[in-house]
Amino acid sequence: MSNGESRRDDMMLKGDARGLRLVVPEDLAPEMMKESLKNVLGAARHILAGARVVIDLRGRACSEGEVFDILTHFVWPGGVTVISWISFHAETLRLLRASGFPTGEPPMPGPTPPKGRPPLLLIPRSLRSGQRVEHGADVVVAGHVNDGAEIFAVGCVVVWGRLQGLVHAGCAGDHGAQILVRSFEAPQYRIGSKVSYVDKDAPWWGKAVVLCLENDAPVAHQIDVKNA
Repeated sequence: MSNGESRRDDMMLKGDARGLRLVVPEDLAPEMMKESLKNVLGAARHILAGARVVIDLRGRACSEGEVFDILTHFVWPGGVTVISWISFHAETLRLLRASGFPTGEPPMPGPTPPKGRPPLLLIPRSLRSGQRVEHGADVVVAGHVNDGAEIFAVGCVVVWGRLQGLVHAGCAGDHGAQILVRSFEAPQYRIGSKVSYVDKDAPWWGKAVVLCLENDAPVAHQIDVKNA
């Protein structure tokens, strides 16, 4: 942009400890995809050759054509190695996996975490209907999980907002996993192999709760987050 400011629909190339991350905004107009990719490639070509890159699609609903555009207008001409594709959109995630692409947040370099246990995944925004998160450890959402959104975590789940969608903590079978929610407003939740259906008449509906299993039965403990 000519004024030097970045808009929320600008495509960005950012650096972090993993390497480079291409962030494709959810609100970028489809007809702007090729032009935006070419602009990023032109501005950063000098640092791209041989670089390790994460393609972060966030909650964007990507078509096969858009994925191909990313390959033909950024990945292949830039000479980069894509270490992972990130998506919170269920159909896009299925498309990426069906194409054989690696998906999910790659581990940070540094001290090796316990074997088979990826690092915590922090999602700094709300999840909309149709968005799905799958992660092999704990998940924290700094926002709402709206109706129609889904989280499947091998570990625990924290939703620091409203939970109206589906959360499955301990989805690999861990009955010790827990769910912490600032405002519970969902018809069901899952922990391990257990499913609990919740009625709006529950005394803790709309309240902050910790959900867990005790003696193999779902239990909700209301908590005070006024000073949190």
